[in-house]
Amino acid sequence: MPPAAEPPPPSAGESIVGFALQYVGYPYVAGGNTAAGFDCSGFTQFVILNTLGYDIGHAVEGQPGAGTWIDYGAWQPGDLVFFQN
Repeated sequence: MPPAAEPPPPSAGESIVGFALQYVGYPYVAGGNTAAGFDCSGFTQFVILNTLGYDIGHAVEGQPGAGTWIDYGAWQPGDLVFFQN
């Protein structure tokens, strides 16, 4: 009997989600972007930097421009969703 095939490597989105979930329960710290504590944009910066190697910046104003537009309903795990007033 041949050996079982290796499972495919995780997608980028699966890697992002898996890494991010390790930090559930870490403290909120205004201006934080390390495991010592995060704010919202600091957390997304930390996760993307440590999974994909991209620095998307630590400001919500610049983070949407670091990626590409994904149409509503086509979102995948790991995508960041931004809202505007």
